[in-house]
Amino acid sequence: MAPLPVKRHARRPAGRPRLLALLLMAVGLVLTTAGASETWREREVEVAQPTPPVAAPTPDPEPEPDPEPEPERSVVPAATPTRVLIPSIGVDAPIEVYTDTMVAAAGGWIDPSTADVVSWWQGGGTPSSEPDNTVYLYGHVSRLEAVFNALHTVTPGTVVTVVTELGAIDYEVQEILEPIDKQALPYDERVNASIPGRLVLIGCFREPDQGRRPTTHNTVVIAQQTGMG
Repeated sequence: MAPLPVKRHARRPAGRPRLLALLLMAVGLVLTTAGASETWREREVEVAQPTPPVAAPTPDPEPEPDPEPEPERSVVPAATPTRVLIPSIGVDAPIEVYTDTMVAAAGGWIDPSTADVVSWWQGGGTPSSEPDNTVYLYGHVSRLEAVFNALHTVTPGTVVTVVTELGAIDYEVQEILEPIDKQALPYDERVNASIPGRLVLIGCFREPDQGRRPTTHNTVVIAQQTGMG
């Protein structure tokens, strides 16, 4: 009887370990490649992540500017007044000194020497930036031209400037009193009160139909020095 032919598949067992090894190698390559790919992806992700912005340093706050210094008040020492200005009624007149001796010689009256001059009673206060009494100025009112003809028309808020030998003082009109009888004027407490920084302007009061008749009343304007306090 002829021998059985050798079957080629009879050698398969010997080849299986090689195939298995190849398969294992292939799997290993796949796993290795996959691991390398994953590592690359992670690295790529890491590189692709934006770097957090670095916060800019907070600048130091700018120092606040020093407050503006208050303007210094000009100091005007007490001195003889030389001129009075009331622009709203067109007054720009020289001032003369009227002493107590002159008052006594006039029988207790103040009578300015001319119609265009104002008399400062020296027995009252002296204009100053640091006053201690009421300043008194007197002027004529006439049916002709005179310095205080329009005094009765001033209103509260009107500015009066008294120029002295050493500077100028501003006053603001506070009140215009009703005409006061000349005989009662020296005793009127509103007029003769000693108030630092106050200015009293006095002129005759003329009725609309006064004509040549002598006046019997006075117009009195009270002002207060500005910039005090």
